[in-house]
Amino acid sequence: MSDDVCIAGALVNMGHLYRVAGAYDDALDYYEQGLQYANTHDFDVRTTNWNNVHESIGIVYRLKDMPDSSIYYLQNAMQIDPENQMTPDKSW
Repeated sequence: MSDDVCIAGALVNMGHLYRVAGAYDDALDYYEQGLQYANTHDFDVRTTNWNNVHESIGIVYRLKDMPDSSIYYLQNAMQIDPENQMTPDKSW
């Protein structure tokens, strides 16, 4: 693993901690920082299982009762990894 992946992963892990603590806005901030770091350091989200960040953001938006944003990020996660076992039934 490169340091870039580890740094982005650390930011995402902070997002997980804040989400569990119920600090949803802080969680979103760390998730976005992780995504921004990943994008600016050019690592491929498809080969590094980066769909879990989009799933996490979608979950936070669902918890904040913002379904449109939630669906947007969950659909992004499905585009990154269509074989994801967490993918819901396609009929939704």
